[in-house]
Amino acid sequence: MEVRALVAFFWCALVAPVAAQEAGGALQRLYQGMEPAMTEPVTLEQRAQRFSALGALPADTASFAAVRGLGELCSEIAGADAAAGIPVAAMGSQLDGVAVGMSEGAVRDLQRLVPLFKAVMDAQEEISEKWLEQAEPGAALAVVAQQREAQRHIGEQLVEATKDFHLAPVYMVLSSHPDGQLLLYQLSALPYLLPLEPGGALEWVVQGQNRGICLRGDKLDLSEANLAPEHEQQVRENLRNARLYIMMRVLQNRLVLGMASHPDELKWLENPDASVLATERMKPFDPLMQRDALALGYASEALVNMREELNLQSYRSLAQFMGAVFTRVAGENTAAAAAAGAIERLMKLLEQLTPHRKGAEQFMVWKDKDFYVELEADAYGQSFEPGTLCHLSLADAPGTALYAECTMPKGLPVVDVKTVLDDIQLVQSGFVSTVKPEFRADVEEQKMMLGQHSPAFVHLAAGLQNLGSALGENVTLLVQENATATVPQQAAAVSLRASVKDAASMAQAEQQFLAGGQVVWNLMSDREQRDIQCEVLDYVRVGRSGDAVVLHNGVGGLSLAAPQSAVPVEGGLVFSLHLPELTHVLTTFHRLDGTDKTRKYAQITDDAALELKRIDGAARVTNGRLRMRFRLSPVEKK
Repeated sequence: MEVRALVAFFWCALVAPVAAQEAGGALQRLYQGMEPAMTEPVTLEQRAQRFSALGALPADTASFAAVRGLGELCSEIAGADAAAGIPVAAMGSQLDGVAVGMSEGAVRDLQRLVPLFKAVMDAQEEISEKWLEQAEPGAALAVVAQQREAQRHIGEQLVEATKDFHLAPVYMVLSSHPDGQLLLYQLSALPYLLPLEPGGALEWVVQGQNRGICLRGDKLDLSEANLAPEHEQQVRENLRNARLYIMMRVLQNRLVLGMASHPDELKWLENPDASVLATERMKPFDPLMQRDALALGYASEALVNMREELNLQSYRSLAQFMGAVFTRVAGENTAAAAAAGAIERLMKLLEQLTPHRKGAEQFMVWKDKDFYVELEADAYGQSFEPGTLCHLSLADAPGTALYAECTMPKGLPVVDVKTVLDDIQLVQSGFVSTVKPEFRADVEEQKMMLGQHSPAFVHLAAGLQNLGSALGENVTLLVQENATATVPQQAAAVSLRASVKDAASMAQAEQQFLAGGQVVWNLMSDREQRDIQCEVLDYVRVGRSGDAVVLHNGVGGLSLAAPQSAVPVEGGLVFSLHLPELTHVLTTFHRLDGTDKTRKYAQITDDAALELKRIDGAARVTNGRLRMRFRLSPVEKK
């Protein structure tokens, strides 16, 4: 599918409104209007009219998502991809919406069944095989022993996960227009088109009005799992009576697909009275029901927690494997012992720094004159200081490709960079101590380079910390097209402006940045120094005053003085991206640069500009909840 088709899919499937507005004031209203006003109560019938597919999800559905307007979406895809146009458009004219949902019981069951999907082992397997190829004999034995230990642990997990196998119902629903019911019946017959082998793990099932397939646990092929014989035998015994049913039924204008380990747990709703549409979980979405609502979704706290845990699982698995190997070979190998401790500290730091959202999340998508998307999630302890947005009018200035402005963030973690770098070097030293001499050179070189650059990283990190103390109410980034450029670096006028509240801290930050830059500069060859000077330093300009600092590339820039249109805000950020102007910037850059990479970037933005003329956004944190709203303005079709 072409880029244009992907863009069409994006803004048709993920879209939503604040109020149709133009010009710079729209960004201010976008920021201030995070909660759409509801003028009158919304009835169950109105909810069902907008999102019919949700009317088939039971009331105990804790997490759900739905999209309506599939006909419009399919028409856009068909228009952008002529090869698939006829079948996609024909189906889209009959389908109306789609919804998916699951209960908290299903989330708990999926958490338990994660080992069945081998979700966490890829990174570990890759590093263990590479390590085994390079390891000296003693370390190779340790790697093999830990591979066996890891495989044993997987086997134990699978044995535990498959005990009393159960999966609470998970649903997917397709709704149709009045003339699309025949299509739903045709789709419900799809299981019978599968080329199933007699006696295989999959078999057809018919139960009254339901039809579908069943996955038999006693027929599963476990050879790829590479389990120990005792674990494989126990898993087979656990799954001997296990079944996973995927059943379908047409209910009025909805095709309901339910997946569960026991088909009698599936609920088939004829009307929405007992559905999720009749629950309190729909109230946050009621304001959308009076608009052209296109999509919505809600993820429960349990589902969010499961996702966040899985995000870290592969890192934990890899850290545990490497730490265990180092521990096995420690003995008199002090480098390996130190590496094991360093890995443990780095993993703890990663867990502290990785955002771990704990609350429920939701998204809303609707259409007014433009398309809008709103997302709400836990802010994981981060927020914005109250301040002032000083340059909102620049969002609509002629030639603006990108404008972004934010008040100062707070709650950002502070990292001891020197300690982190020292621990990374300890891990490198530990690895070197375990491999054959012919494989040590590359790691030793990486370790040496890290050691040489470490002072620069420490200076720069300290500079950033002082910069956070120095900056005042707002930071603004502005990118404007420059058609008269003669070198690639000036294809756009780029300016970064920040207000300053502590001149002493700013001066200290500047000195630390210079010190860090000097370390890097001294490590460069003469040619590298000439290149970096020609490509960067010759085009950077810095301006200062008592309360502001501006960094720009010498093609004009923001004024040090804030305009009279400054707007006090509770804290947050706004941005505006103009696709045609960004295309001009990248096209000019490619004309002067001539590389394939810049050509591809220019082509991507050019394709996107065929569908969208601008994207505006705003974000703020209230009571620990992060809310983001985006406005997508499509190109008016002639």
